[in-house]
Amino acid sequence: MRKLIVILLCIIYSASQVIYSTDENHVMDSLLKKSEELMYTNPKQSAYYAKNVLSMIGKSEGNRILRVKSLIAYGNANQLQGDFDLAIKNYHEALGYITTKDEILLAIVQMRLSNIYCTLQDFPKAFDFIDNATALYKSLGDSIGLATCYNSQGIIHCNLHEYEASEQFFLNAAKINRKLNDRKALAGNLNNLALYQGDAKQKIDDLEEAISINKSLNAIWSLAENYNNLGRQYFYALQYEKAANALKIAEMYAQEIGAKELICDNYEYKSHLYAARKKYKEAYEFLIKLQELQVSLQSTKNLRNIEREMAERKFFLKEKEFELSEKTYEIELLNRNTLVLIIALVSLIVLSILGSKWYRRKRIIQLMESNFQLEQSNRKIAELQIQQQQVEIKDIEQELLSSKHELTNFAMYLKSRNELLEKIKELIKQGCKLDLLMIVDHLKKINIFISQYQSGKLESSVIFESIEHKNKEYIERLMKVHPDLTQVEKKLAILLRVNFSTKDISLLTGVQPKTINMNRYRLRKKMELNSEEDLTGYLQSI
Repeated sequence: MRKLIVILLCIIYSASQVIYSTDENHVMDSLLKKSEELMYTNPKQSAYYAKNVLSMIGKSEGNRILRVKSLIAYGNANQLQGDFDLAIKNYHEALGYITTKDEILLAIVQMRLSNIYCTLQDFPKAFDFIDNATALYKSLGDSIGLATCYNSQGIIHCNLHEYEASEQFFLNAAKINRKLNDRKALAGNLNNLALYQGDAKQKIDDLEEAISINKSLNAIWSLAENYNNLGRQYFYALQYEKAANALKIAEMYAQEIGAKELICDNYEYKSHLYAARKKYKEAYEFLIKLQELQVSLQSTKNLRNIEREMAERKFFLKEKEFELSEKTYEIELLNRNTLVLIIALVSLIVLSILGSKWYRRKRIIQLMESNFQLEQSNRKIAELQIQQQQVEIKDIEQELLSSKHELTNFAMYLKSRNELLEKIKELIKQGCKLDLLMIVDHLKKINIFISQYQSGKLESSVIFESIEHKNKEYIERLMKVHPDLTQVEKKLAILLRVNFSTKDISLLTGVQPKTINMNRYRLRKKMELNSEEDLTGYLQSI
C-alpha cells in the first residue's frame, strides 16, 4: 500500500512539472509574439521581450526552435537599432542550433546576415549568404521568402551603384508582393526603389504609397526610412524646402526608436542638403555628427572576434550533439514508460491547474510591460527634475548678481554725493570770511551744491523702491518666517542678502556704521540666531 502511495505521489509531481513546463512555454510564446509585433514599431521594447524569452529558456537544451526564433528576433531588433555586433552574434548563435531540417529558419538567418554584411560594406559575404537563402526558398517554393531575397539582392546591387540590376530585383519583389497582397513587404520594395536618383516624380509617388501603408501598420522604423528617402528624392528634384521637412520628420521617427543606422543616413542627407543651399556651417556640423555616429557602428575587429567565437561554439555543439545522440534512445524509452503511467492522472490534474496557470501567465506579461513603462517614465521624470532645478538655480544666481551689481553702482554714486556735502561744508567756512558784497554770489554757488545733494537723496529713495520691487518675492518669504520685522530691518536684510558690507550699507543709506552694527545685532536677536550662525548665510537660505 505504501509503495502504491509513493508511486501515485511521484506521478502527480511529474504531471505538475509537465503542466508547469507547458505553461512556461505559453508565456515564452506570448512574449516572442509581442517581440515580433513591435519589431518595426518599437525595436527597443521588441529587444526587451526577446531577451526575456532567452533568459527564461536559460541553458536548457529544450525548446530548440523557440530559442532559434528568439535569437533571430533579438538579433533583428538590435540590427534595427544599429547594434550590428550583437545582432551578428545572435544570428551566428542561432545557426549553431539549426539543423538540416530547419530550412526556413536557416534561410531567414542567412538573409539577415546578408543584410548586415551589406550595411558593413562586406559585399562578398553579403552575396554568399543571400545566394544560399535564395536557393533554399526556391527549393521550398516559398514566394514570400523569394521576394524578400530579391529585395535584399537589390539593396546589395544598389550599394555597388549597379542601379539597373538593383531596380530589376526590386520590381520582381514588388510584383510578387502585390500578387500575394503582402502590403508590408510591398512598402519595403517601393521604399527601396527610391534609394537612387531617377524619375523623381515616380519615386516620390512610390514613397507616398509606402508611407501610407506603414502609417496604417504603425511601422515607425519603416516610416523613418521612407521619409529619409523622400527627403533625398526632393533634394534630387531641387525642392529643398520639402526635402528639409521630410528629413526633419525622418529624424523624429528614427530618434524615437533609437535607429542609429537611419540617423546616420539622415545626417548624411542633411549635410548634402545644407551644402546645396550654401549653408556650409550647418552642413559641416551634420557631417561631424555623421562621422561620430559611424564610429560606433563600424567595428570590424569585434565582428571578426564574434565570427571566430561562433565557429568554436559550432564545433563544440557538434561534439555535444554526438554525445547527446547516444543518450536519446534511453531517454525516449524512459519517457514512453512514464507516459503510460501518467496519462490517466494528467487529464484530471490539468483541469484544476489550467485556470490558475493562465492567470499567472497573463500577470507575468503585464508585469513585464509595466516594469518597462515604469523604467521609461522614471528616467524622463528624473531628467525633467534636473533640468528644472538647473534653470531655477541659474535664474536665482543671475538675479542676485544683477541686484548686487546695481546696488554697488548706486553705492559708489552716493559716495560721490557725500564727498559733495563735504565740499559744501568747506564752502560755508569760506563764506564766513568773505565781504558782504561777495556773499550773494557765494550763496548761489552753495545753493547749486545743495540742489545736487537733494537730487542724490531722491535717487537714493528710487534705489530702495527698485530694491523692494526686485526682491518682492523674497520679502514675502522673509515676512512669512519673521512677520514682526520693521521696514528698516527688511531693508537691512535685503542688503545683507546680496553680501553688502557695513561700509557699503553706510554709503547707501547715509547711516553711521555704528548704528548699522546695532541694527544687525537687533536683527540677529529677533531671528533668534546664536553668535556662531552666519546672518548673511541664513538670509540667503530663506
